[in-house]
Parts: sequence; C-alpha cells; structure tokens
Amino acid sequence: MGTIQAFSSIDFMQMAPAVAFKMTDKVSLGLALDVAAEQVSFDETFGGQGFNLTSPSWAYGIGATIGGMYKYSDRLTFGASYKSVMKFTNLFWQENQEFVPTGVGATGPVGISGGEGSYCAHLNYPQQFAFGAAVYPVRKWLVSMEGQWLNWHSTMSQFNVFGPWVGTEEVSLPLNWQNEWVANLGTQYDLNKTWQVRAGFTYGGNPIHTPDLQANLIMIMPAIVTTAVTFGATQKLPMRWSLTEAFMHTFKNDVTDGTLFDLPVQPLKASMSENSIGIQIGYYFF
Repeated sequence: MGTIQAFSSIDFMQMAPAVAFKMTDKVSLGLALDVAAEQVSFDETFGGQGFNLTSPSWAYGIGATIGGMYKYSDRLTFGASYKSVMKFTNLFWQENQEFVPTGVGATGPVGISGGEGSYCAHLNYPQQFAFGAAVYPVRKWLVSMEGQWLNWHSTMSQFNVFGPWVGTEEVSLPLNWQNEWVANLGTQYDLNKTWQVRAGFTYGGNPIHTPDLQANLIMIMPAIVTTAVTFGATQKLPMRWSLTEAFMHTFKNDVTDGTLFDLPVQPLKASMSENSIGIQIGYYFF
C-alpha cells in the first residue's frame, strides 16, 4: 500500500487582559478579553500523491472569559468560570504548483483531486466551563480542585477545506472530536511576601476515540494526551507589577487502530506528548 508521510504544525499564542472587582467581602467577579493568533499548516503524501498546505498562514481570534468567586470562609472559597468560543479568521494557503509530481493534480485527504490556487479553512477553539474550590490548610498554603468541561464537538466535529478541488469547492473531513471532562488539582505556597510557587496535575478524557483515529491522522490532529503536570512561580515586582512563569508537560499517550481506509493493515498508531512555557505580566491597581 505504500508509506504515509505526514506533517502538521499548529502554533498558538494568546493574550488575556483582565479586570477583577471585589463586589462584597465575599464575592469577586472577573472579566477577560481573550485575543489569540494561530499558525496552521499540513502536509501529507500517500502512494506518491498527497496534499500540501504548508505555506505560512496566520489567523487571529477573539473571545471572552467571565468568572466569579465566593469566599465561604477564610479557609474555603468556591469559584466558577465560562470561556466563550474563540472565533478565528480564515487560514489561507496559496499553492502555485501541482501537488503531485506527475502534474495530474493533488489527491485530497478523502480521494478528491485539487490543483493550483488558494485554499482556506478556519479552526476555532471551543467554549469551556469550569468550577471548583480552593482550601487553605494553613495560611500560606493553598490547595485547589477543579472540574472543567470542553465543548470540542462544537468546533472539531469536522474540518472544512475550501479551494479548487475537482468537482467541488469544499472538502469536509470528519474529525468527530468528543466533548471532554478534565479534572485539575493544584497547590500554591507563599515562600515570602515576594515569591509564590505552585504545581498542578491534570487528567482528562481522550476527545479522539479509536474509530476516529484514522480520520484525525489524515489531517494530522492526534490530540490524544490525557495527563499533564504543571509548575510555576510568581514574583511581586516594584510599583505594583508582577511576573509569572509557567511550564506544562503532557505525558506521552498512544492510541492504536487496526484499519486504514477500511483495509486491514499493521496497527495504525498515534503518539503524542507536549511541552508548553508561558510568561504573564500583571499589574495591581489597588
């Protein structure tokens, strides 16, 4: 049957300027404007044919997050937040040559041929809801527990690519991501008046079920990680500024399927792990 060679790259950057208000001694509310940029590219060949959407393409998105906290006592606080769908502008790839060396045209990911020209798609991020509680066993030590729901199916049930395909203007790729529940456990300790250190553990379900593995590998989106650890620290700087650094590592996860294009093959396997680094600058108005 030949060898499949595939490549994908998704770069994501986000800024979230936020404001928070203390409504009463027990109730606080916060609002953030989520502004993001993403760069997405794909490339896949199979049996000498394939599609090439690797020309640099940036898209820009916007959304919002609202949240609140209720201070039940000095040692127990409850909280909840909602993050809207982050809608992005279209991604564009301009191809100035035939994808296939024979010059016949490119074979798309579902067997539809396409040629030179402009291709476009969009990739949104889902709405999320979270709720949890924070406990202070002692004054300087915080432990938090959170449940989070991600509505993947609303944005990742299918991926539509528009362009000069033969016989159609749109190719729809059935990714069929499922909604996901995630459990988060975190802890923070105040070393002194300037430094805070924190760590966390995350476990969630896999949004890609085994029957949908080959469809996601065709578009090279094997987002199958389920377990992650995080570490971070915050330093209070002069003039009410603060600096926060964070690191996340997701552990490698494997999913195996024994079919490809409805044909029996050697087990089709997807593996994934991730590392992420973040830096945040904050300012305290009061």
